[in-house]
Amino acid sequence: MPRFLEKRLEETGCELVFASDAYLEGDIETSSSIWIKGTVDGSVFSGQDVVVDNDGFIKGSVVCNSAYIKGKVTGEIKAQDILELMSSASVEGEVTASGLIVQQGAVLDGKCSMKKGQP
Repeated sequence: MPRFLEKRLEETGCELVFASDAYLEGDIETSSSIWIKGTVDGSVFSGQDVVVDNDGFIKGSVVCNSAYIKGKVTGEIKAQDILELMSSASVEGEVTASGLIVQQGAVLDGKCSMKKGQP
């Protein structure tokens, strides 16, 4: 994970970590930042940041302030601020964000819309 992202997680106080061996069928809704290391078969709604780690997988929508993807998301992503796809990321679905960063090697298969300040 990039150092700036580790620092950002420390600053925001990522309060919820979804463990790598965890599986959830259903939606997650939180006002805090969340770090997904396991599998969520449902949508994730966060008032802060969503981080999907290397082995993390979300099969559903992601709605948040900023999203940092290293794993896989199959579904729509709506980030009010930044969406960053790390080199190991795989995203299938429509994405909307104010800013988009895609590292070499990341896969984005879907429509992308850039809209300032839109959730």
